[in-house]
Amino acid sequence: DLMAPSVKQCFVYCSVFPRSHEIDRDKLIQQWVALGFIEPTKYRSESLFDRADDCFEHLLWMSFLQEVEEHDLSKKELEEDGNVKYMIHELVHDLAQSVARDEVQTITSNQVNGHTEGCCYVSLADDMGAPEVIQSMFRRVRAFHSWGYNLDIKLVLQSRCLRVLDLGGSPITELPQMVGKLKHLRYLDVSSSPIETLPNSISSLHNLHTLYLSNCSNLCTLPMSICNLQNLETLNLSACSPQNLPDAIGNLQN
Repeated sequence: DLMAPSVKQCFVYCSVFPRSHEIDRDKLIQQWVALGFIEPTKYRSESLFDRADDCFEHLLWMSFLQEVEEHDLSKKELEEDGNVKYMIHELVHDLAQSVARDEVQTITSNQVNGHTEGCCYVSLADDMGAPEVIQSMFRRVRAFHSWGYNLDIKLVLQSRCLRVLDLGGSPITELPQMVGKLKHLRYLDVSSSPIETLPNSISSLHNLHTLYLSNCSNLCTLPMSICNLQNLETLNLSACSPQNLPDAIGNLQN
């Protein structure tokens, strides 16, 4: 109860991660910003990312988040590379879930772990089916995490409220053209997937700030339309070698 509302919301959202999941700091911060948890300062002297980073530090200070201990001495340089991972202690994870109530839902074997009316953030804990209860729930979902499980991508894309779409590690080879209808989408992650192409409709994602394509070894080209994403701030192509980059890629000013 002593937490500031924005910090409390950020903490509650952490319950969307599976137990013992290693959390990437930058990705979590970008998701917080995408979901509108972080309020800008009155005079905008500090970026939303920096304010979200302060929130992360606060949760770290409270021991709600903790750094993953790295016993492999060959990886001691990870911190300098910005790749240190974090996690939530199991007891703290239980606390976050109890505060979140039905706001955060996990889908397991075609079942939902609570009432769907107030659900905003969804994660998979098994391959996804499409029972009617899940279809109705997705109309209101603002963040979805597949965690590498099989999913019905067309069902997920029915959620017009999505701001965060995390398909990292999913066995998808393409995104349907209908992804361009996600007008509120700010964060898209298809990293470590066998995706082969991106649809031209991606240019319709005018609010997209973050796009992760890292470790997509089957991705050969990027569509010209990606150059129209004028609000894009992060485009991660690490360990990904598209044969051709659009000539107008330099138009991405942010």
